[in-house]
Amino acid sequence: MSRWQMGNASLSKRLYVSSNLARDAMAKRKKYIFVVTVLRIKFGTFLSVENIDSHSLGWFSKFTDAEMAILNNQLDLFEEGYYKYAVIEKVPEFLSHTPAEEHWYECIKCTWPDIEIEKIKKPEFLHNICRFGMG
Repeated sequence: MSRWQMGNASLSKRLYVSSNLARDAMAKRKKYIFVVTVLRIKFGTFLSVENIDSHSLGWFSKFTDAEMAILNNQLDLFEEGYYKYAVIEKVPEFLSHTPAEEHWYECIKCTWPDIEIEKIKKPEFLHNICRFGMG
């Protein structure tokens, strides 16, 4: 192994260790945001990321605020039924991190004035997919 390769391997190892230390330090602070995303699943085709139409609408610092936004269909989140599902992802402060929790909702009746939104389990057909809001 050349000196250049050894130097790069050492640098790579140091960067990996320092990024893990930064991630662990941030995890100890336990700061989270709650990202609200609505989804439309295009059935009739092979389910893949290309067949999921999603839109992250924003985030909240408190779960209860995020949940109330969905349950009250604030700003017509479901766009009169275009989007059928919503998810709140509890995301820790850090770059590109997997959500700590997911809370799922389904819009049963999505037209005004009869809006009905239920809290549900994560749909089975989405069980291998995560990070809807922050990709």
